[in-house]
Amino acid sequence: METRREKVLTAGDPRRKLLFGLGLTAIAWGILVFANPWRGTLDVGPLVGLIGYAVGFFFSAYVGLHIYFFTTARTQEREWRQAYRVKHVEDIFVPLYDDIVKVIDSLDDWSYASLEAWPRIKKSHYVFFVDEAVKAKLDDLEAFLAGEFSQRLRKAQDAASTAAVEAFRKATENRLAPDRYSTMSSYLDQRYLLDPTSRSLRGDLKKHLRDLVGNLDGTPISYEVLDNWLSLGKEAAEGRTEVTDFRPTRTKALEDAKSLRNLLAERVQRPYAISEP
Repeated sequence: METRREKVLTAGDPRRKLLFGLGLTAIAWGILVFANPWRGTLDVGPLVGLIGYAVGFFFSAYVGLHIYFFTTARTQEREWRQAYRVKHVEDIFVPLYDDIVKVIDSLDDWSYASLEAWPRIKKSHYVFFVDEAVKAKLDDLEAFLAGEFSQRLRKAQDAASTAAVEAFRKATENRLAPDRYSTMSSYLDQRYLLDPTSRSLRGDLKKHLRDLVGNLDGTPISYEVLDNWLSLGKEAAEGRTEVTDFRPTRTKALEDAKSLRNLLAERVQRPYAISEP
């Protein structure tokens, strides 16, 4: 089957024709003025003037179109480069920046954090557009979060929950059913136990914990008593070495993530800065 080729429509460039016309009229004008074979026999003054106007027309038109095509090409090239940069920012650096922001939020919440966009991007052709400095920091943070940070956090959470439950067991004189002590750890907010600046448990968790304890002496325990038990649990959790060892690990992860956020923020905003002329 014979295939038809589509003709590509492109804007015509008349500069060659104008240059040809300029050269032709200039030669004709020069011949009539300096090498006039009819000098003394034929008045060619009007013709010389007409050709002179034609020379001026072709010259002005050629210069004007040359300036127009030059400025248009520069403008189009600049717009193309800008669109190219913006597209790569939206496809690469915006997801990376959003990923780092999520990591920082998780670290602020004293919970697990991991990179999601970077493992996907570094396995694609987009990796060639990532700066070496950013690439190295992303690799280091990814490995740190998946390795040392996750291990220390898991140990700190287990140790803190165990210590807090044991403090509750002592405070309640082991009068609760064993399954209630094992369930109790799910109502103890890890941030409350691990973060030294956290002073109170979330209201909903505190209510569930109060309902779990139930009646010890015929009446539900008061929130004042529960707050005292929570303070004892938090104090016991903070005394565990796993918790104290985890804090500098989290601080390092947070500092690395914030440094990456600054690098990525600059990279995201770069194409929107005033471009070169």
